[in-house]
Amino acid sequence: MKFSYMLNGALALTFITGVAYGQENMVAGASDMEMQVVDKNCWVELYEDTDFDVDDPHVRVAGPFQSSTLEDVAGQNWNNEIESLIVGPNAMVYAYEDPDFSGTEVAFVANQRNSDLADLDLSDDIESLKINCGKD
Repeated sequence: MKFSYMLNGALALTFITGVAYGQENMVAGASDMEMQVVDKNCWVELYEDTDFDVDDPHVRVAGPFQSSTLEDVAGQNWNNEIESLIVGPNAMVYAYEDPDFSGTEVAFVANQRNSDLADLDLSDDIESLKINCGKD
């Protein structure tokens, strides 16, 4: 069974009982209840084109999240494809020019909107990404 609760409109608490996993997935001594806190304001929207063009591929990625290569984000290869982005109100995003969180790091703060990453020499040049939730 799965139970979800909203707190202050921003946090969702999800409780999943062992029944949802089935007996074959239970580990000896493991707790039969898991709690997951989800911050609905922690995300980044990635756009394949400048100016947040919704007619081209775009995706919202929920945090916390990290990917050492952006080859499969929501079923699409985003390596060197991002030209604009929007950061959610409770997210901090770190973008890297190279895989494995290496190369130049650029930090984007909560509520930041960048309509053309060419201004930062990052257009089509992001290969790894981290999203942290809350204050960093």
